[in-house]
Amino acid sequence: MNGAAAHLVHPGDLVIVITYVGIADDVLEEHRPRIVHVDHRNRIVELGEDPAGPVPEADGQRSRRDVATVGG
Repeated sequence: MNGAAAHLVHPGDLVIVITYVGIADDVLEEHRPRIVHVDHRNRIVELGEDPAGPVPEADGQRSRRDVATVGG
């Protein structure tokens, strides 16, 4: 890792890695994000396309979609 993470992250820390991409308007509807959840040994436990979905094996979570429906 580069930057602050190289100095502040230690073995065993939970790290969330996010990347962004610029997408042309004409292909925006076709784009599907790739969400990869890994376990404590960096083994893939789930692949998905919903960035608002809950993290596998984490109890007590609510997705943004759940929160949005609570208020109305």
